Amino acid sequence: MPKIRNYLIVLCLTCLPLPLQAASPLQQVFDQLPRSAQQCDAERAERLHGLIREVELQIANRVTVRETDDVAAILSRVKLMSPAVPETEARLQKLLTLRTQFVSEDMKPAARSYLRMTTDVIDLLGRLRVLLAEVVEEATYRLELDSAAFGKLVTTVEAQPTAIAALTLSYALLNPDAETGIAPFSQEIKQRVLGLLDKTLPGESVITLVEMLRQKESAALKVAAAETLLKIGLPQDWRPGQGSHLPKPEITAKELHGILQKTTVAPGRDTLKQRKEKLLSQLAARQSRGVTQDTFRVNGFDLREGDWFLMRNPSPYNRFTDLSPGLFTHVGVVATEVGRDGVRRFVIVDLPERGSRIPATNVDTYLRQTLHYVFLRHEDAETQRLMGRAAADMIGNGTQFDLTFKTDRVRDLEGTNLKGQRVHTYCAGFLLLCALQTKRPESEFFPIKEAPAGGHTLANLQRMGLSIGKDFVSPTGALFSKQMSIVGQCKPLYEPGREIKEAVYDHFAECMREKTYEASLDTKQKLVQSLAKLSKQNALLARVLARANNVSEHMDLVSAARAAAAVEALDQVANAHARAFHVALDAIMYGPGERASERRVELYRESQRRHATLLSRWQQQKISYRELRSSLVEYYRDEGRRELEAKFFSKPAK
Repeated sequence: MPKIRNYLIVLCLTCLPLPLQAASPLQQVFDQLPRSAQQCDAERAERLHGLIREVELQIANRVTVRETDDVAAILSRVKLMSPAVPETEARLQKLLTLRTQFVSEDMKPAARSYLRMTTDVIDLLGRLRVLLAEVVEEATYRLELDSAAFGKLVTTVEAQPTAIAALTLSYALLNPDAETGIAPFSQEIKQRVLGLLDKTLPGESVITLVEMLRQKESAALKVAAAETLLKIGLPQDWRPGQGSHLPKPEITAKELHGILQKTTVAPGRDTLKQRKEKLLSQLAARQSRGVTQDTFRVNGFDLREGDWFLMRNPSPYNRFTDLSPGLFTHVGVVATEVGRDGVRRFVIVDLPERGSRIPATNVDTYLRQTLHYVFLRHEDAETQRLMGRAAADMIGNGTQFDLTFKTDRVRDLEGTNLKGQRVHTYCAGFLLLCALQTKRPESEFFPIKEAPAGGHTLANLQRMGLSIGKDFVSPTGALFSKQMSIVGQCKPLYEPGREIKEAVYDHFAECMREKTYEASLDTKQKLVQSLAKLSKQNALLARVLARANNVSEHMDLVSAARAAAAVEALDQVANAHARAFHVALDAIMYGPGERASERRVELYRESQRRHATLLSRWQQQKISYRELRSSLVEYYRDEGRRELEAKFFSKPAK
């Protein structure tokens, strides 16, 4: 049976069974959530932070499927866990409605507490979704060979449908390889699982739906699968000029049209035939002209040009201002574009730190690169149109990423024709530039003024080659706008490697406030910085150096080299400890395997020696998977923090 992730499903053998009570421990969390901006204070945020982890553990102990559970007990645990995710999603949405209440400078401390609590609830939701996936996946493992019991499992999920549970069951749509001798699930089960996907629309299920459409299947199931795929969002054709490093679409309108055209509908099935013909007509139009509507469907919601895209990935920049922790780290604007192939597409236009031209990327492709995001839409349709047009006009323009994070330069472009203009700003400054083309007040888009975080932050940023200018705006700042509503968002999933990286980056920001940063350069970085200094008097060298490092030749290459060296070294620390965690988890749970290379065997053995106590407890079944994972996350999180302190902050604060 396919697994969502290796680490998702491991039977917990050591947790003592707790009574399956009706009352949810989540109520303790919900009771602590603020109901107004005035209730957002540091004390409440600290209390909520500690409570969330305790409650998560209580829930895990209640719902984890155990070796001794019979069918009734397994289904009871799924039933007990199922409401936790929609209840927490509802509370998160209610919490997000408070975002427009922080309108004055004196409310900035409350805004910081609000951001911390919102971050914690998003993290909790991600953990609960993974926990629900674990419970349902373990249930499928135990019940899949008993068709009656598996049918009861589907019934249990249908009673409280969620996207993550539907996604976990979606493997039932795929026929096993013939050589396994395992019979596929019945048509009835497949129809019911398709119904769950159609009701909950998980974007991650596109891959499974495509695999199902490519296999031998009944016409009724193929038509239903195609309809669900279009409700979730059919991937767009590859954009000419889009970077080859980006993932290809799972399926195209042309391929899906061909699959349905070859699907034979039996005589007398007139309704099914009409549904098929309607799909063929839609796909033919999409194939020849692209997306012709005013909206584009992706991951179950509709986007319009001019929508703002706020995304979050682990980032060292997330806590450098006095409005932190930032919920988002990068931005883009949705635009429409007719490519040189004559096909109209919805794209995300953004200004990345690397590169010398403003790129455009298919929206559906871009969304596969991040684990958490929201889309914002301005209340005025004409404002939306103008921002989308501004973003489209800048596709392919030259860029100069601004390491001083100033916004005054984009104000000079207000009301001008943006086609062909070199854009000198940073990611959130790109949002501001689009907003300025509407002639509406800046406060509608960024109502809270931001400044550098306190302590030594500003001085340390300067040592890195960075600074924060006056009237700074951040990716998170737009969230507080009263005129912008949330029109689409990602359902988060917890990933332990990401937790380790974020812990390292967040600790870096804490040290930037409290200690003195000192550069830690390797030989290559020293050489690059020396060349950058020489390039100030040599235009040819500046062009060569910029091209080699994929940045604009117009940048301050000395500052860019200093900043790149710092971020590169920090990324190495964060990524190395996240990778080491995954190696350790695999080494303890599975070992290197019979066909592993000598390097892999040694790597696993080294990790087993490092964690000998955990390995012994795991082998003796004295520790659960959850406890093992938590222990390893804590170990590598702390090791990463220690290494970055030694690397960057070993000297006393000045």
